[in-house]
Amino acid sequence: MRFGTHSPGVPSGVNVGGGSSSSTESDFVMRFATAVSSSLSERTGAVQYSIAGIAGLDFTIGEEPSIVLDDDIEAEVTDNAEQYSAPGIIGRPLPPRTVDGDELHMDVVCVQTVEGIVPIAYRDLRLAMAGDAAPGEGVLAFVGYGGGFHSMTPVESGADPAGGGTIHVIYCPYAFDGDGVAQKAHSIILDPTPGNESIMIAHANGLAITMSNEDKKALLLKNASGDATLRLDDDGVTITAVQIVLSGGVIVGEPVFAVPLLAGPASPPSTKFYVSP
Repeated sequence: MRFGTHSPGVPSGVNVGGGSSSSTESDFVMRFATAVSSSLSERTGAVQYSIAGIAGLDFTIGEEPSIVLDDDIEAEVTDNAEQYSAPGIIGRPLPPRTVDGDELHMDVVCVQTVEGIVPIAYRDLRLAMAGDAAPGEGVLAFVGYGGGFHSMTPVESGADPAGGGTIHVIYCPYAFDGDGVAQKAHSIILDPTPGNESIMIAHANGLAITMSNEDKKALLLKNASGDATLRLDDDGVTITAVQIVLSGGVIVGEPVFAVPLLAGPASPPSTKFYVSP
């Protein structure tokens, strides 16, 4: 396999009998295959794939290439190929399935070795971020089956497109409609954008926790409808709600000077403040 230079082709399928296109030496080093299933090695615990190679040219050094029928039955099969991947990235694909006539599976690029084919790169069209335009330029994401993902989006700073840090988004969709579009989703967002440094945890039903870097550095908790909030900032604590229930001993003011609330002229009635004796 050559890199950086033009590699001359080997005899085409027309020249050796058949109708396949011309090939290069890489065709005898690399193989395209399909992941049929996966398992864990009993010896090492590593992820291993059962893969079926895509049939093509049968090549032996010193001999003319011969054509193999375009049938996976005629292709090489490996039942326990241990995957090679990026550091810290492991995973097992869903088994192949057919939906509305479309064959859904994980494609594998393998290196041909004396002992068999070794998977080194992968593609599965069932793994995709939500949205027609996702991911955007510069966005890196770890995407799972079912539409969930952890994306990292660079923040521009001056002339540097990534000089302002990285926005992290963990997106968890659910309640899919008949077209497979999520109607609800949980999310966690970590945003370092200057002027908007914040952390948000949002439930699909509207509940949210927000930590912002505004002037008073606020922590805000809100209910689903937004009419009940608890805010902690540099000025103190603010609680807003239609009804606030305090269960247990309550002291208003300085604890060391607190005395029991007594009815009388000094304690006028109120429609908002209730005391349980």
